[in-house]
Amino acid sequence: MLPSNSPSKQLLCNCPVYRKDEICKLAQELKKLINTVGEGKLAIIVHDNPDPDAISSAMGLKEIANSVGVKADILYNGVIGHHENKAFVNSLKLK
Repeated sequence: MLPSNSPSKQLLCNCPVYRKDEICKLAQELKKLINTVGEGKLAIIVHDNPDPDAISSAMGLKEIANSVGVKADILYNGVIGHHENKAFVNSLKLK
């Protein structure tokens, strides 16, 4: 158990807690926003030299876009340099 004054405990206490209906509403708002792309293509831009967290988040957003019929590309600058990150990208068959 974390002490009540630890920074981690404070962060956990400040995180919003959503009810299921709130999560569904946020998801619908995200889908509505993505649909504004229309027949175009959504550009999902991650930070330079992306790490697995950035790549995974971008992939999740791309899947959400695809679920509402919107095409999307994940864009980044720099290189995917660490061997583990390269293996991650290769195993997912990303470009």
